[in-house]
Amino acid sequence: MGLVISRPGAKPQPFHMDGPHLKSWPAEFQAQAEAGAASNGTLPIHALNVFIPLIDFKFEHGATELVPGSHDLHVGRALDIEIARQAELLEARQGMADSDSYSDSDGDKGGGGGGG
Repeated sequence: MGLVISRPGAKPQPFHMDGPHLKSWPAEFQAQAEAGAASNGTLPIHALNVFIPLIDFKFEHGATELVPGSHDLHVGRALDIEIARQAELLEARQGMADSDSYSDSDGDKGGGGGGG
């Protein structure tokens, strides 16, 4: 499960996926899904996205856009890789922020080693 919170004044989000494309799942599952889809050309249902606005849904508050057919785009793997890369950068930044604000009694930064 995931959650996105947009605060007042936040920058617009770029187009993104709320989950991985079915075609980027492990090969054994993908093969089963495609075999089952051979009869009608569609893949099985595998996700449900729910949007619940907690304020009035107005143009002034920003738009939420769903792109029909995007669940079957073949660029999914490239987008997954880019999203993973950005997540790693954010985690690295968070780690740097955490280590700058913490030091143990010996003056060592971070949370490793040492005893005493």
